[in-house]
Amino acid sequence: MPTEAETRPWGDERRVLVDDLPTVRVTELALGPGRALPGHHHAALTDVFYCLEGWLVVDMGGEEHELRPGSVITVPPGTDHRPRNAGKAPVRFLLIQTGGTYDFLPAMSGFDSDD
Repeated sequence: MPTEAETRPWGDERRVLVDDLPTVRVTELALGPGRALPGHHHAALTDVFYCLEGWLVVDMGGEEHELRPGSVITVPPGTDHRPRNAGKAPVRFLLIQTGGTYDFLPAMSGFDSDD
């Protein structure tokens, strides 16, 4: 059972903190069609994206990694990445973060904002 739940709507996006323990942070996110989080990286955190519904694309290392429901991708610390909704319906996914203190550092490489 979650120790804390937090919901923050940003436009047609949604973020719910499922659990925030010393060694792992689990967040459920939803992005509307065509929406993306800013390109970023983490100093020590590993991000694990698990698609629940929709079509999630994680731009990472100059490549697009497509996730459909039930698929997963791991982003190592220091790797620029950007999750985005590539479909015409909302996308929902779990973000599991481990390995360090939470930070959100701007991407060192550019991402095309028109995706």
